[in-house]
Amino acid sequence: MGPLFNLYIKDMKLFFSDRGAVIMSFIVPVLMALIFGFTFGGGSGSIIEDLEIYFDVADNDKSEISGKIVKAVGDDDVLILKEVTQEEAYKHVKSGKRSVALIIPTGFGDKVIAGDDADLKLIYDPSNQLENGLIQGKMQEMLFTADIGEYFMPNMIEKLLRQQGESEENIKVARFYIDKYIVPQMGSAKTDKDNSDKKSGAQSMDAMFDDLPIKISSEQVVGQDISSSAGYVQSVVSAMVMFLLFGISFGAGTLLREKQSGTLKRLLTSPLSVEGIMAAKLLGLMTTGLIQVYFMLIFGWIVFKLEIWSYPGQLFLMAFATSLMASGLGVMLAGIAKSEEQIGSLAPLVIIALSAIGGAMVPRFIMPKILLQIGVISPVTWAVDGFHNVFWQHQGLMGMLPQFGMLIAFALVFLAIGVVLVRAQIRSG
Repeated sequence: MGPLFNLYIKDMKLFFSDRGAVIMSFIVPVLMALIFGFTFGGGSGSIIEDLEIYFDVADNDKSEISGKIVKAVGDDDVLILKEVTQEEAYKHVKSGKRSVALIIPTGFGDKVIAGDDADLKLIYDPSNQLENGLIQGKMQEMLFTADIGEYFMPNMIEKLLRQQGESEENIKVARFYIDKYIVPQMGSAKTDKDNSDKKSGAQSMDAMFDDLPIKISSEQVVGQDISSSAGYVQSVVSAMVMFLLFGISFGAGTLLREKQSGTLKRLLTSPLSVEGIMAAKLLGLMTTGLIQVYFMLIFGWIVFKLEIWSYPGQLFLMAFATSLMASGLGVMLAGIAKSEEQIGSLAPLVIIALSAIGGAMVPRFIMPKILLQIGVISPVTWAVDGFHNVFWQHQGLMGMLPQFGMLIAFALVFLAIGVVLVRAQIRSG
C-alpha cells in the first residue's frame, strides 16, 4: 500500500501545483455559478422583479382617457415612464435606446367614448424578447387598471343594443343598470389594494370583455428588412468576440515562450529595438485577430445570412477596434504572467469573466441590474453592442462611434500597461 499511497500523494501534489488546472477546476466554475446564479437563480419571476425598463409613451391625444393610460404606465413598478413625441419614440426604438414604445393616436379618447374601435400602437425591436413580451402583457393589464371602462362600456353596450333593434325604453333601462352596477365594479377593481384580488379582478374583466373596442396593434420598426434574426447575430458575434480574446491571448504567450527558449536574447542582438520587437508582435496579433473576425463573419454570412457586404466600412472599423483591444489585452496578460504556463491559466479566467458580464455568454437584456452596471467595464460589452448596432440597428458610422471609441480606449490602456510590463521582462531576461 505504501507505493500506491505515495503515487496518489504525488499526483495530488502535481494537480494542485498546476495553477491553470486549479483555476479551471475551482475558480472558473465558481465565477460562472455566481454570474448565472444572479441571472437565473430566482427563475423568471426574479428577473422580472429586478427589471427597470425605460418605456417611451407618445400621447398624441392629450385627452382625459389617454392621460389615465399614461398614469397607469407611470404607476407600474417595472416600467419607468418617459413621455416623448412620436418622432422621438420611433428614433429611440430604431437606435436601440428603447425596446418598445407606446403611441396613443389623436382622437383615441373620442373613439373610446363613442364605443368605436380605438387602437393603441406598440412599436418594438424584436431583439429584446424579454422586454417585448413583458410590456405587451402589461399593456393588456393596464387597460383594466387605468379606470377607463366607465368611459367606453356604457356607450359600447348602448351601441350594440341599437344595432340589435332594441327600443329606446329598453336601452334606457339597460343604461341605468350599467351605470349603477357595472361601472362601479370597474372602479372597485382599480382601487382594491389587495394584489391577489386586483389580479383576479383583472382576469375576470378580461374574460368578460374579450371583444373590447380598444385594440393593441404592433409595428416592428427594426430588423424587418434583415435576412437573419437577432438571435443569429447575437450567436455569431458573441462566439467571435470571446474566442478572438482566447486566440490572441494565447498568441501573445509566444513572447514568454521566446523568452524561456532564449529567442528574445538573440533578437535583441539584431538591429531591432525592444519597441521594434513589440511593434512586430502587435502587428502579428492584429493580423491574426482580423483573420479570426472575418472568418467568423464569412461563416455567419454563409450559414446565417448575415449581411456583411452591406456595411463593409463599419464592419472593418469594428473588426479593427476589437482586434486591437484583444491584442492589447493579450500583451497585458503576457506582461503580467511570468511564463507561458501562467498565461495559460490566467487568460481563461480573465476572458471568461469579461465575456460573461459582457454579454458574450448570456444576452445582457436578461441580466439583473447589478450585472448590467458591472458590464460596462468589460470591453466585450462594447464589442458585442457595436457589431449588433451595425448588423441589427443599421445605425451607420455615427451610431457605432461610441462602441468604437470605447474599444480604442480599452486597447490603449491595455497596451500601455502591457508594453511597460513586457519591456521590463525583455530587459530583465
